Amino acid sequence: MKKITLFIIVIAMYFTAKAADTTIVFRKVKFDEIFNLSKAESKPILLYFHFKGCGACTWMEDSVFIQKEVANFYNSKFICYDVNTMEEYGKPIAEKYKVKLQPCFIIIDENKTVLSKIIGKVKNDDFIRFGNNSFDKDLSIESMKEQYKTKNKDSIFMYKYCYMLDDMNSLKQKYVSDYLATQSDNDLLNEKNIRFIYQFCLVDFEAFIPFDCRAYNTMLNNIEIFSGYFDKDQIDTRLVWIATKSMRKAINTKDELLFNKILDVFNRYKDNKKFEFHEMDGRFTGLKTDNDLVLNAKLEFYRKTDNQTKYNAVLAEYLEKYNNSSEELNSIAWDYYEFYSDKENLQKAVEWVKKSLDLKCRYSNLDTYACLLYKFGDYKNALIQAEKAIEYAKKEEDDYTETSKLIDKIKKKM
Repeated sequence: MKKITLFIIVIAMYFTAKAADTTIVFRKVKFDEIFNLSKAESKPILLYFHFKGCGACTWMEDSVFIQKEVANFYNSKFICYDVNTMEEYGKPIAEKYKVKLQPCFIIIDENKTVLSKIIGKVKNDDFIRFGNNSFDKDLSIESMKEQYKTKNKDSIFMYKYCYMLDDMNSLKQKYVSDYLATQSDNDLLNEKNIRFIYQFCLVDFEAFIPFDCRAYNTMLNNIEIFSGYFDKDQIDTRLVWIATKSMRKAINTKDELLFNKILDVFNRYKDNKKFEFHEMDGRFTGLKTDNDLVLNAKLEFYRKTDNQTKYNAVLAEYLEKYNNSSEELNSIAWDYYEFYSDKENLQKAVEWVKKSLDLKCRYSNLDTYACLLYKFGDYKNALIQAEKAIEYAKKEEDDYTETSKLIDKIKKKM
């Protein structure tokens, strides 16, 4: 019996050693016990937060954890512990460390102090760099935060700080601005800064590099240079998305100077109808479509600023260009429904939506027609069109909640 037991232990040790060469080994102990292991082995702790069905987690496990250099590094230098955030034991741990996005990796010491944190898919070299940084006290989270508080805004520090905060999903515009302020106009065109500007110009669709700042203009005026590092379509997409966000500000504040500057950018992209946003790792995460950036912007701005003469001129140009587009005619009709109440303008909208329906009958323009008829006070025909719109919505699998509400309003009026 002793021989059999010894044989089993030897076999278990063999497979454990083998696993240590081929993947990261996570300790199978209770959470509180990892701190004793950390003290006993004089190693910091790597916490891996994940859940079943997380695609990025599976990618890390199948593509990164199994790399020999990664496995050897983490198995030799860390106590590794996995936390399934969907299981009962994992939920309070995730709450304790404020983990919301996964995969998430947090390195802590034996005293439970957080040293480093990174979120999402991480390539081999970056994952090892992340682990190594935890051994440098000056690069720990607390140390970096303290350095920033004490007005350490030099170029090298701010560059590292931005990337560390990005790893933690905690980057803010002010940190990006602080770093770029340390760079001269010529510096902005070196490779390091080209990559920095491209990566951080939009973060979670918020413009961290605003329109008309030095870094934005550097990218705008040097598209060919940036295209040596990144896909031109993606550079154009970032430039247009940032300009569009500022266009909202120009329209809301009626800032004609800003508006004209943005038009200069839009004029470069008159023929572009689709701007697909891809993250640094290639993931498609957003889409902006616009048949005509310039004309649509002018229509909205001149309507907002009550410049009827310019608005009418642009509208005539727009209708001449898109007179055979069901979508665009419906879009203009809906704008009139939202902004006008007088019969003259509402009648124009009715004519446009009727032509839109002649070109292609679908839920969206039937709904517009019903709304216009309701505004006119023609409740009987409004009800007919609204019910027809819902029939089309069901076929098109569209959400018709607002049309149902319109029907309730019509019936009350009737």
